[in-house]
Parts: sequence; C-alpha cells; structure tokens
Amino acid sequence: MAEVMTLPKASKHAHAWMTTHFLALLAWIPTLVHAWGMPPGHQYGPMGLTFLAFLLYWTIMMIAMMLPSFSPAFSWYLESLHMEREVTFRPVIRASSFLLGYIFAWFLTGIPIYGLSLASEYLATHSPSLTILGPILLIAVGAYQQTPLARNSLSHCKPGMDTGCAMPVTSVGLADVSLGLRNGLYCLGACGGLMLIMLVVGLMNIPWMLGLTTLIFCLKTWGQSGRFSVMVGACLILTGILAFFYPVL
Repeated sequence: MAEVMTLPKASKHAHAWMTTHFLALLAWIPTLVHAWGMPPGHQYGPMGLTFLAFLLYWTIMMIAMMLPSFSPAFSWYLESLHMEREVTFRPVIRASSFLLGYIFAWFLTGIPIYGLSLASEYLATHSPSLTILGPILLIAVGAYQQTPLARNSLSHCKPGMDTGCAMPVTSVGLADVSLGLRNGLYCLGACGGLMLIMLVVGLMNIPWMLGLTTLIFCLKTWGQSGRFSVMVGACLILTGILAFFYPVL
C-alpha cells in the first residue's frame, strides 16, 4: 500500500508559475493567429476543421486558457517532490509527466466538444428557431456552478491552496501522469461547464476566451473561490434569462 504524505499549503515556486504562464503564452500565439486568419462565421461549430485538426487546436486552446490557473497545483506538486525522501525519477521528468497528465485530461474533452460543435452548427444552420438553446445552456451552466459537485471539484483541483492536502507517494512512473490526469478531471468538474459557453459565443471568440481565462484563474487561485463560483453561476443564470428577451446577449 502506498504511503500517504500530508503536504502544507502550496508554496510559491516561482519557476512553477513561470513555466505554466510561459507555456500558456506560447499557446496563445497560434491561437490568435488561427483566430485572426479564420473566415467570418467559422469561429462557430468545429471552426471548419477536421476531427484531428480540431483536437490539435482545442488542446492548444486549453493550454492557453487553463495552464495559468494550473500554477498553484503545479507549485504544490513540486513541493511534494521536494518533500519526498526517495525519488525514483528525476524531478524534471516527474513534473513534466504531471503536467502532461493534466493537459491530456483537457485533450480528451475535445472529443465530445467536437460532436457538440457539429450539432450546434447544424442547429444554427437548419433550425434557427432553436437559438433558444443558447439561453438554456447559460442557465444550465449557471445552475451547475451552484451544485456541491462543482464546489467539491473546485476544492480538489487547487490542492494546498486552502488547507493541507494528501497525495500518495509511489515509485511507479505512470503515477505522476495519473495524478496530473486526476487533477485535470477535478478541474473539468469545476470549470468544464464554463467551457460549454464557448459553444454559444464561438469557440474562437477571443474576448470570451480571455474573459473565461481570467475567470477560471480567479476561481482556482482566490481563497474565496467557493463564494465566487456561486456568484458566477448566479450571473450566468441572470444572463440566460435576459437572453430570452434580448437575444443579442
């Protein structure tokens, strides 16, 4: 049975924050280039891309949007490596594996998002009257942010920020990828609903991408993120209700 080690609050590893923000900045470059070179109207649906090309660009988008908010968890993980008595793999390799596991979790979300984007494009083209689904989706996402599942996922995807956390100490190499994947799945439970908003406003809507990136960063780094999540959900519900009467929203 793996030993369990309790960790203190996440320390401010400057290199952890610099690494995640630098990778996010690099990912923003092709994202912006692709968005600016896209023909009008292609920011909706699958952006005129094939399935594999869509997964590639979706992963790049997720790196750009999600890695800044991953900084606390990455810092926490580096602290865990520092506290281990025995490290089988070099810290750089293990930290990279943890990071790749997190990115892989968001890569997997591109599969259902591709299907949903095709469906939304079809409905917008063949059934314009069904644009009512947009406000309904906003209300549903807002309601989800109020649920215990969203709040519990949020507390688990930012380990060490509020209280001490526990992690299994093991020498199995794939455990680092597994921990990163687990953190990504918790993050998906906390923020995945917000990503569905992109189906309404456009997957390559840069202002909304920047806004959601900032919003998610606040959710995962602010000490009062639970209350903030409830406030965000209430705002989305209100926006969805208003959108029934003012479709321009």
